[in-house]
Amino acid sequence: MTKDKNTLFSNIKLYTGNKLIFCKPLTEEILRICISYNKVHAITVDNANFHLFKRRTTLNLVRLYDKTVEVILPYSSSYIIYKFIIWGYKWIRNILFSSCAKDFNEIWNPLSKVNYLILHGADYEMATYWIFKSPQVFLNNVSSNYY
Repeated sequence: MTKDKNTLFSNIKLYTGNKLIFCKPLTEEILRICISYNKVHAITVDNANFHLFKRRTTLNLVRLYDKTVEVILPYSSSYIIYKFIIWGYKWIRNILFSSCAKDFNEIWNPLSKVNYLILHGADYEMATYWIFKSPQVFLNNVSSNYY
């Protein structure tokens, strides 16, 4: 979680080599920086920072820079999941719906995730794409940026 610009850049400089960098911004300024900064690979969203995504300009920035958005399912309300499903059809090209498991027992079955997204308004085709294909697309995009 980042609250100011200096902390963000100092934290990113710590990571060298082939590391995935996810940013969870808490202010609009940091969100804009994370979206436009090419070393940040994905933006993390949950209940704490969803309010930053309510403006269309933010969604257009995400689309313009082709950023991946990670929605953490256990820490996101049904409304947030529903909104990102809707935005996934129109604005956001690649969404990761993450179970964010700390233990092996907390890992969600992929079919459970698909059913969970369908329950929140996704159709079957997009739900399976987001669960099975989006992580592959994300890793391919990140690996192509390293070479």
